[in-house]
Amino acid sequence: MVDSATQALQRITDSAALHAALARDNGLQQVQVGEGLDWPAALDGTHFEGCVIEAGELGGVDFEGASFSDCEFRGTSFRSAQLRSVRFTGCRFYVDEAAVDFRYAELREASFERCDLSMACFQRAGAYGLALTHCQAQGADFSQADFSLAMTRKKTLVGLTCEGSNLAYADFSGTHLEGITLRECRLVHALFQQCDLRDADLRDSDLSNIEADRLCLAGVDLRGATFNNLDPRTSDLRGARVDPDQALALLAAMEIRVGE
Repeated sequence: MVDSATQALQRITDSAALHAALARDNGLQQVQVGEGLDWPAALDGTHFEGCVIEAGELGGVDFEGASFSDCEFRGTSFRSAQLRSVRFTGCRFYVDEAAVDFRYAELREASFERCDLSMACFQRAGAYGLALTHCQAQGADFSQADFSLAMTRKKTLVGLTCEGSNLAYADFSGTHLEGITLRECRLVHALFQQCDLRDADLRDSDLSNIEADRLCLAGVDLRGATFNNLDPRTSDLRGARVDPDQALALLAAMEIRVGE
């Protein structure tokens, strides 16, 4: 990831110079882009590497199919931006206690790998097929994000994959999460109010102290997961796959004694 000391980076402070550099190299490498510049409306397929981007509002830019490697975003807003199929690798979005804004963005099939997305806001984003791999996303807000894709009037797909990521205190309230993957993730104190997690893959995740009322976990795979407050009396766990010790813990929550 980009070091906070950016004195060695070439700095672009002029909109014309930014347009010229993007047109010449189909992207940017090892530069610092100042704030308040006028960005091109379409940068689909463009590659950015080792850049520091200070742009405030990038919601009007089409980045479809672009890629960002080892970039740092300072106070950047992607609100309502077109980010379909964009790949972010090793990027920092949480700098100087300022988080990135992805509200209403189109993030279909976008991916984040080894990124710092702490406190990022994904509210109401279109995010079918979104993937987070080995990311820091504690406190991220996914409430009311749309992870679905309508195929026909009667068939809708749901897609979200998070693996090996820190999602502690993340908010998934009001989202449909049927069949999604949250595997090997830290989900302590995460919010799942009004969520449907049926048939989800939660293997090897830490679900300690999650908060939810009448959570639907029918058919969910909990093997290897850690949890301490799932109550089969208030959560639908029909058909869930669990380890033997997990089964005993769930029975204990119902005050059922085994072998005594």
